[in-house]
Amino acid sequence: MLAPLAALRAARLTEQAVVTTRSAVSAQVLEILDDATSLQIDGRLDTALEELRGGQSAHDTAIDRAALPSAVASAAVPLTMILAVSGSLLAAGTVWLDGGASAGQIGILLLLPLSSFEAATALPAAATQYARSRAAAQRLATLVGPRVEAPAAPGAGTARPASARPTSASLRAVDLSAGWTAGAPRVTGLDLELPAGARLAVVGPSGSGKSTLLATLAGLLDPLDGRVELDGEDLASLAPHAVRSRVTMFAEDGHVFATTVRENLKVVHGDLTDDQVETALATVGLDGWVATLPRGLDTMLGPDGTTISGGERRRLLLARAVARGGPVLLLDEPTEHLDTALGDRLLRALLDPGDDSLVPAETTVVVVTHRVEAIPDGTPVLRLGTAAPARSEESR
Repeated sequence: MLAPLAALRAARLTEQAVVTTRSAVSAQVLEILDDATSLQIDGRLDTALEELRGGQSAHDTAIDRAALPSAVASAAVPLTMILAVSGSLLAAGTVWLDGGASAGQIGILLLLPLSSFEAATALPAAATQYARSRAAAQRLATLVGPRVEAPAAPGAGTARPASARPTSASLRAVDLSAGWTAGAPRVTGLDLELPAGARLAVVGPSGSGKSTLLATLAGLLDPLDGRVELDGEDLASLAPHAVRSRVTMFAEDGHVFATTVRENLKVVHGDLTDDQVETALATVGLDGWVATLPRGLDTMLGPDGTTISGGERRRLLLARAVARGGPVLLLDEPTEHLDTALGDRLLRALLDPGDDSLVPAETTVVVVTHRVEAIPDGTPVLRLGTAAPARSEESR
């Protein structure tokens, strides 16, 4: 009993040190690495380093506090086992000298303590894991917050079938001003009408607000002025899940997960089949690349796509967008880092609602691109960062 109790105490102290002191040290290290030049210029670098040493010392002290109960937990079981076996040896010797037991009975007497401790040796590890899991659950509960159950609709006892998901939606911007800070809006006075199935290309120089506009249309950034409407309803009045189910934005720096190729596409739909995954990869020209991988779709990718090229990464993100589908699709530079011929072909396939389109004809598609010459004829083009007002829209 002493061993698992000591292990539980040690694990709790260690988890407390991880959450508090190690987090403080990590924050101090990042601050120094990011601002080393300015700290040096201001003459505060030595002070920051001294504070870091103090934080590290506090962390080491917290870890040391957990060392004693950890040592007790590690020693308690074998020490108790030694005492029990020693007692059995003494008892066996006494019985043997008295002639009151057979050799087999004495053997059982000696082996019984060893076998009984097989269950006890697992208890400290179980107590440690219990403390770690409990601490992790508490951290998750803090992040997620209290769970609020939505009232069930009348007669809603089963999940909504896939066929009932919305397949089209309209998007509208009314006198929209967008930016990350109120004092410096990137887009002002934008009026935009995108009926279901519309295609729009957004072009403009760097810093003109193209990505900012996409984030605002996706409901990820609140408008500075005006409003964005989805099927006639103000995005601000809709629940987040209602927006996400109809509007999907794939950012230029979308994350590639350190898992298999298959799972990197299944993050958009957990029920994607291998055929659907392979089809999405083939539409963006990655089928040949997958064929060269050692384990095909089961090949593990490095953290954030470090084991693949920039072009492969961009096409993988585009394949994820194709697999995701949905009523409204917003794409930020989906063909960047690709060779010109392939990139232009994919861009035309995104903006052309014809038979060769990468997405269904009823999907509303907005694409930010710098390849003006690859935009299909007749596609509306929104030019940002020009002398013309943001509300102007033209067809190429």
